Amino acid sequence: MSQHRFESAQILVIDGQALDGTQPQLLANLPGVLRGEGVFETFLVIDGEPTRLIERHEERLRHSAALLGMDLGEHGLLVDAHEILSVLPKAGRWRVRYTVLRAHDRASLRIWTAGPVSAPPDQVSLLWSRYRQDPGDPLSAAKTISRAKYQVAHAEAIEAGCQEALLPTIDGDVSECSAANLLIWQDGALRTPGLDRGVLPGVTRALLLEGCQKAGIPAFEQKISQKLLCEAEEVFVSNAVIGVIPVDKIKGLREGYPGSAGAMLPRLREAYRAALPHLPPGIPQ
Repeated sequence: MSQHRFESAQILVIDGQALDGTQPQLLANLPGVLRGEGVFETFLVIDGEPTRLIERHEERLRHSAALLGMDLGEHGLLVDAHEILSVLPKAGRWRVRYTVLRAHDRASLRIWTAGPVSAPPDQVSLLWSRYRQDPGDPLSAAKTISRAKYQVAHAEAIEAGCQEALLPTIDGDVSECSAANLLIWQDGALRTPGLDRGVLPGVTRALLLEGCQKAGIPAFEQKISQKLLCEAEEVFVSNAVIGVIPVDKIKGLREGYPGSAGAMLPRLREAYRAALPHLPPGIPQ
């Protein structure tokens, strides 16, 4: 999964103006640059069509901004999407990121970046990380640009031959990965750590739970201990760029999950696809 995080951005749009992404563009004294004050959302655009979950990304963006005391004003993903869609090629898979940085005098700076991204892997391996999530941290529900812990955890996972890092909580149960949510299949139900465990409310995660309920597949949130994780029949990770991907091992915890051979994977993916909404009005098809 590392290729989904470090592909270079080839397209740059700042406050509605398309710019040369190879040249310096930001003031060094912006609070968003100096202090990491900013929020973002990332999603796929495939052959010119953005994610059908863009409204949910918008909701999370505004929630994240509110937690940081930022006012997006009249701007947002839905209003500003034309700025990036008008300059993206109409073919290929593109990882698109919308970032809002805090500027001076309570103003904001809006940045679109986009780069090509390859298809997701068939399965991934996780590293049981030495970094921890605090379930009591109010900002755990915000998708902020302050990502140092997650980036270091992810780098350690790559060094260990894995694709993602799995972060426990300070209490010893399971939280989330450095850039994905965790789900397990055990005893006839899909289970995932609740949002009270320091988990970012993943857009893909939420739709998968809804899709399972519509398909009659038991799915719910619960506290997941190390023991339960080790006993899981199948393990999955999810985010807006990779979708739902199976796990074949968690290094430092357990080897030998079924990965892409798991029996529940096709059913879960079908439930997810069936739950996808239509694109909202005003977004190009």
